[in-house]
Amino acid sequence: MLEESHDPIFLVDADSGKVLDANARFSGFLGWPRERVRGMPIGLLVGEEDWDRVAALADMVLGEGAGRLEKVSLRHSSEELVLCDLVGRLALFRDREAVQFAIEGASPGESEGMSDRAATFFQDLSQTLPLLLDFDQVLDRIVERFAQAIEFHAFALSLVEKGELKRLTLYCAEEPPDGFLTDVQERVMEALLKLGVQVSPTSLQYSIRERSWIHPGFSRAVGSELILPIPLGGAQGVQGIGGLFHQRPQAFRTEETALFSTFVGGIASSYLIYHSYREIEAQSYTDPLTGLANRRRLFKELEHLVDSSREEDRLLSMLLIDIDHFKRLNDLHGHKVGDEVLRQLADFFSRGVRDTDLVTRYGGEEFLILLPRTDIKVAAEIGERLRSEVEAMEIRIPLEPAQNSPSAGIRLTISLGIGSVRPGEDPDSAIRRVDEAMYRAKEGGRNRVALEDS
Repeated sequence: MLEESHDPIFLVDADSGKVLDANARFSGFLGWPRERVRGMPIGLLVGEEDWDRVAALADMVLGEGAGRLEKVSLRHSSEELVLCDLVGRLALFRDREAVQFAIEGASPGESEGMSDRAATFFQDLSQTLPLLLDFDQVLDRIVERFAQAIEFHAFALSLVEKGELKRLTLYCAEEPPDGFLTDVQERVMEALLKLGVQVSPTSLQYSIRERSWIHPGFSRAVGSELILPIPLGGAQGVQGIGGLFHQRPQAFRTEETALFSTFVGGIASSYLIYHSYREIEAQSYTDPLTGLANRRRLFKELEHLVDSSREEDRLLSMLLIDIDHFKRLNDLHGHKVGDEVLRQLADFFSRGVRDTDLVTRYGGEEFLILLPRTDIKVAAEIGERLRSEVEAMEIRIPLEPAQNSPSAGIRLTISLGIGSVRPGEDPDSAIRRVDEAMYRAKEGGRNRVALEDS
């Protein structure tokens, strides 16, 4: 009879007040093994503040045959109190009068509630995720919504790149106790090894995010855990492991496990959608031939830098570069050779300036370089250095696509216009002045640097 019930059930002897038996669902719900709970006084299972209420319920059952009590604190094997409802009825156990207590709130009806929570979880995400532009914001929102569906004390997300555990992000209500991060790392490593992923934590970065919406009170020991792989895009060599942790043993039942699986699926889907969007966005700002920023990215960055230089009184200079006689080169060697020249010069210009500078393909054979915090004198020195190095270099172009084929050496020169953004000036006006300077360099004989009109 006990095993047929969908509710956690335990039987208490009417005379001694000791537990006679319990079903497997009771053990799963409160963590007490059946052999240990048998013979245990019921007072050890009930919170002290509720003992009188439970004793009154037992008297009601013995007198009237049935009774019900709401919001009773029962003691989990971890010593944590669990709030639930008790339904009592008169029973016989091996010819002995007993009170059968059924714990409500852990029946199949709860799995239906779990499905409702999963639906609410994803409905909310589908409405909010498109508005977030940073994956950390996306992850924050996902974990927050999941915390509303499931009680847990910590969530850990690990990222593995090219066989190495790179990042471990831990969500919890407060700073975790000593040793907990090491414990989580070991459990994550063990899970990855089971998946056949060889990892080394040599450059592991920890990120602890304390969030008020996570259940507080995590102890040093991990009582329950759920760890599942998160496929974050194998093409990029990135995998993830999601870990859910609770201080109470056996805290996660079948329903929680199923919802957690759905939850990590939501992380994977959101990650792929977010990065697909970012890739498309990056492509829209990138010149496909050279890999440099294109005109769209140029004007976006230039507008931002102009605003910053205006507000903070910072200098901003520009170099506009044009390849001399590029049309002649294309006519003589063909457009494939011309494309290769553009690619090699793009790489050369990128390596020839600072990381904070922006090298862009302005159009055709023209490149424009933004030099933040640089005055026109220093910009002229940079431009002259680039000009002289290009003049001295020989661009090697393979004559045939076959490996080890002979290559042709091409020499060329560049002309540069140099200028600075003036206070209160709009970007179009600044580019126009630099463009005029570049044409003066070409009209003056090419292979030279010309400064804007003062």
